[in-house]
Amino acid sequence: MFRKKPNIPPRPLPPTTDQIEEDLDKVSVDDVVFALFEQVKSKDARGSEEVKEEIADIQIKSTDADTVYRQVKRLVEANKDLKNLLVVLTDKSAALQSSKISLKEMEDEIRHQSLEALK
Repeated sequence: MFRKKPNIPPRPLPPTTDQIEEDLDKVSVDDVVFALFEQVKSKDARGSEEVKEEIADIQIKSTDADTVYRQVKRLVEANKDLKNLLVVLTDKSAALQSSKISLKEMEDEIRHQSLEALK
């Protein structure tokens, strides 16, 4: 009735991030499994360098009042755009809910009609 469970050794500990990175650094370029990872890794490295350059540029230009004004203006415009999009999304969500209700009513009506026709 009750079987003795086999003695299973405990699971090994997962590798640390250093071990994972070391393994990934050793992967050959032609390895199919990690080819995509290498592409993403190189894009991230380029992207992080671009971000660092942009931050440095902003810090240099931040003393210029016109630059700060333009940045604030873009931020305010982006905020207005986001608010407008929120209104649009809310309206579309309400329209979808209304459509869902009307479709449900039509489904019930068709089901009722088909049941009546089968009697």
